[in-house]
Amino acid sequence: SRLDALQAAVLNVKLPHLSRWVERRSAIAARYREALESCSGVTLPDAASAAGVGHAWNQYVVRVRLCPDSQPNCAGACRDATSEFGLPSSRCRDWLKQSLQEQGVNTIIYYPIPIHRQPAYADQQLAPGSLPVTEQLCSEVLSLPIFPELSLEQQDQVIAVLRTLLARNAQAERMVAFHRLGLLAFIEALIFIAILVVALAYAWRKG
Repeated sequence: SRLDALQAAVLNVKLPHLSRWVERRSAIAARYREALESCSGVTLPDAASAAGVGHAWNQYVVRVRLCPDSQPNCAGACRDATSEFGLPSSRCRDWLKQSLQEQGVNTIIYYPIPIHRQPAYADQQLAPGSLPVTEQLCSEVLSLPIFPELSLEQQDQVIAVLRTLLARNAQAERMVAFHRLGLLAFIEALIFIAILVVALAYAWRKG
């Protein structure tokens, strides 16, 4: 075992508190879901799959979906960065992480590079796209603060900042959809006018 005597002694003291800590983590996870489940732009952990199976909530990992290229949901801040590991764009996740950091909320990306794209496995010659689901997940995951000592006030701050940022994104999504509908209506009107002009010209020539 890699557990030395000192670590074993420390864990022996902590072990009686484990159940209480897990309960606290579960309560924090439940509060996140209740507060964020209606927010656009993030996918929360599946609570149903965790119910009744003793989930320890060591991490609370959300997925930040990639916005359309034309969507200014972060005022142009979510710009693509070249990845040396050939992963899908993570511009929206990276923008959200940076924005949270600027407002005092620390988040973590535990697994930014999938195993098959690690330099140690280069000899396997697994090209970008060889495991597309894994690569997509690595470009979207973001872990929110979750630990037994997290106070209600601290979690409220995390939730408030997230909801503000994601609400801004949702508003931008609606604006993009509105502009797209407007453009589509404009194109349809041009097509109708063109058909009408052709029909009138044909009728005039026949007359």
